[in-house]
Amino acid sequence: MKIQTETVIPGEEAAYTAFPTFVTCRGEVFLYYRKGVVDKAGSHGKQGRVHCMRFDETDFLNGFGKTRPLCQLGRDHVVFGEGNEMDAIVSKLGPQRYCLATRNYDEEKVMRTFISFSDKPIFKERKALEIQGLDWFAFYGKAFSANGVDVFPAYGSLKGEIFGRPLLLTSHQGRDWKPLASLPSYWDGKTVLNESSLAGVGDGWVLFMRQDTAPFGLWVAYSKDLLQWSKPQKWREAAHAPMALNIRGRLCLCFRNILEKDRAAIALSVFKDVPTFSGGDELVNLDTYVGSVYDGGYGDLGAVGGELFVFYYHGNEEGEPFLKAARLGEEFFD
Repeated sequence: MKIQTETVIPGEEAAYTAFPTFVTCRGEVFLYYRKGVVDKAGSHGKQGRVHCMRFDETDFLNGFGKTRPLCQLGRDHVVFGEGNEMDAIVSKLGPQRYCLATRNYDEEKVMRTFISFSDKPIFKERKALEIQGLDWFAFYGKAFSANGVDVFPAYGSLKGEIFGRPLLLTSHQGRDWKPLASLPSYWDGKTVLNESSLAGVGDGWVLFMRQDTAPFGLWVAYSKDLLQWSKPQKWREAAHAPMALNIRGRLCLCFRNILEKDRAAIALSVFKDVPTFSGGDELVNLDTYVGSVYDGGYGDLGAVGGELFVFYYHGNEEGEPFLKAARLGEEFFD
């Protein structure tokens, strides 16, 4: 598999550029990301702002590998900048329906979770959400729509719990928010699962979950109806930040692959045996970096102009990450 990588948004002194998420629409690439100021006292910096870099799709494809950095071909603007924005996840819900999930922390370290909807991936307003039955929650993974219902993978805490767990949330056109399902966490007395990414496969659904307690890793569960789930099983150790997507019938997963204490990679797996996950998957490290493993490795994947791309943030020893993209070409779908 031929892999070509290129810088999309270069690093800057004291800047923390991370958490890319993207969709395509009407011949354009909309790349959302979070940019903050490096702060050694806190994770991922402070003063975060949600940005959107907008590319003409043809210019992006033609300039890849020729224009460095690629941001020279795009237009950037700040979308949301209230307090300390932490991240953003953009999803396509339908032919003319898009959403952007965001969250921030105020000066008192209180988290607020927001959602925006639009007929195109341009967002000007958002709504803060509180959902009955949950103490707190954060969106994670790509949302989708089926039979008039929007489904959002997330993680959070049920009322009265002191730990988080994977969640599935639903809404009807942005209204009537409810928990659809919750998966076990702490079920063996020590394992906490949180960040969860959902993808359809065959006649069912697969959910990848991050283990947030040592020795860390990724877990997986399977369901035929999104309500009843198999018992989570560990798929891989030393991994974080799962982002799954069914791309032309192939289940793909990008994630942070921890190689050593201070070295990690953005990795891609393509699964052949679902839902048993008994082996046969193809794994490739797209790019590696040194420094804190948490300063890189989170990505988003999808098709641009018929080719597979993975956007990710790339760490370094200075703790000033930047954005890159890996191009896997049309042959990936052969």
